[in-house]
Amino acid sequence: EPLAQTTEKEPTPRSRLFFPPPSAPEKNKLNCLQREPTHSCHLLALASTLSLSTKDPVATTSLLANFFQSIAQGTQNSEEVICAAIRILDPVTPVPPEVLAAVVKEAFGFAATVAKDEDALAEAALEGRRTVGSTKRSPRLLLTEVARAAEERDAAQLVGLVTASRAEAGESYWLIRLLQGRSGIARDTLHSAIARALISVQ
Repeated sequence: EPLAQTTEKEPTPRSRLFFPPPSAPEKNKLNCLQREPTHSCHLLALASTLSLSTKDPVATTSLLANFFQSIAQGTQNSEEVICAAIRILDPVTPVPPEVLAAVVKEAFGFAATVAKDEDALAEAALEGRRTVGSTKRSPRLLLTEVARAAEERDAAQLVGLVTASRAEAGESYWLIRLLQGRSGIARDTLHSAIARALISVQ
């Protein structure tokens, strides 16, 4: 999806993500390698962005650009976090479906058939999360740890991620989708969003 070169403005997204304001002083930036309240370094922020993009596809590039800007302007270790987000959105090799099915079953005791419907496994994970109950006491999942676990494909790590995921913003659903390599974001769109974020960050 090429960047717009006309004077026409991209339609404003119907829903807006809440991130810390770009003008936040340097001393207030969060250390994303520590456990913090919901912030752009958490998987939940990316899940929220992806959920909004499915409701407003035309605004996908703007939503992603806003997400990357929030990391760059509101967190420490921003380069590491942005790289993790990119690796999650565009993985070199997805986690095999048989591995993910076993992970979901171990995490929630929820058997999910690896069928032609690729969404079945992600939906089973979300249903399992809702059935088992809340994980409010668990630390928020970090983008960096999700990227690491996806690349290492360690079953124990993956089970830990899925178990700690939340129903909020469909995080459990999107975690499986991302591990499947099915973010729903075209590579051209991802590149355009990164470029737009770079142009916009002052």
